Amino acid sequence: MMHVHIPAHGLVRTTIKVPSALQKGDVIPRTWLALPRTKAAAIARDLPWYFTGEPCPHGHVSIRKVTCSGCPACRREGRG
Repeated sequence: MMHVHIPAHGLVRTTIKVPSALQKGDVIPRTWLALPRTKAAAIARDLPWYFTGEPCPHGHVSIRKVTCSGCPACRREGRG
């Protein structure tokens, strides 16, 4: 289970090391925590995005798109 501190500005700063690529002090948008953790769960809920908390093959910890499993950071870098 991930324990987080949620400040008013809408970003989340992790307060403990979690069993994923997220480390103590990493900042992630609050909305990502509300997303399904798996692609299958996102598909079942008819959502376009999911968040695993694990890095993509290029090391980005970001949301992923259901249609291609790619992350927005890779797409910005021309990798996805």
